[in-house]
Amino acid sequence: MISNYPHIIIAGFPRCGTTSLYETLIQSDLFVGPRIKEPNFFTLHHGRGSDWYDQLWPRTSADPTVTRIEASTTFGFSERSAQLGIRRLSQVNPHVRLIFMFRDPVERAVSHYAYRQARDGYIWKSASECIARHPEVVAASHYSAILRAVADNLPVDQIHLVPMAQALTDEGLKEICQFVGFESGALSDLAIGHKNSSPTNRSLAVRLSGLAGNHKMRKRLLRVVPRPVVVASREALFNRRGGRQRVVSSEDEAYIRSAVQNLARVDLPTVLSDKLAIARDSG
Repeated sequence: MISNYPHIIIAGFPRCGTTSLYETLIQSDLFVGPRIKEPNFFTLHHGRGSDWYDQLWPRTSADPTVTRIEASTTFGFSERSAQLGIRRLSQVNPHVRLIFMFRDPVERAVSHYAYRQARDGYIWKSASECIARHPEVVAASHYSAILRAVADNLPVDQIHLVPMAQALTDEGLKEICQFVGFESGALSDLAIGHKNSSPTNRSLAVRLSGLAGNHKMRKRLLRVVPRPVVVASREALFNRRGGRQRVVSSEDEAYIRSAVQNLARVDLPTVLSDKLAIARDSG
């Protein structure tokens, strides 16, 4: 039985600024997070058992005055991932609250493809080849289907949907406070955005970028190097390899656009205007 169940999960959508939001919120003493930002326990790693998940949380997570938060965005990978993950999660904590950030679905998918290329060492010859191996690159942009799956297993008042561009504004943080149950100004003193803007951090990040490209080495770095520096080192590695311009060709972007438009029958303006009503009412 899990004792350190999460109170808040930034559950999606991938490539929508979830890391920036998590790194901002975790600055507050009101929150405590696990050793791994994205344990993905309820979706990918449930077979590892509750003991594995419990040991990820520090001792301070037992303090009743703090809110446990993590950012497993695999809830937003697909409709099936959302269904399975939320069912498992609601059995542990039926009162859990989920935050979903979103952006234009095509832009999100293009960013996801660029990320996969960088993470996998540029082994994919085309977007179609990458998506065949990683269907979540496109599937995670089917917001309506995923949100319906979430709302089928969790009350809608426990789900907060926020545009990527709004989440880290003063108004966005006030809305998060209201959603979580904090006073409206509880997060007003946080440094909004990435915490790795100092010259020292940037310099160290560049020096570490060669190591941060290896997944196992990155985990080791997180034990001894502040997380923002490791995040910055990954960005430095990505930029050194050519960044998005090298990864996403016009042909790849056109393929991704077509795939997303064929999949997502409900467009972004509908999601924006109806918010979570779409999760219950659309067919």
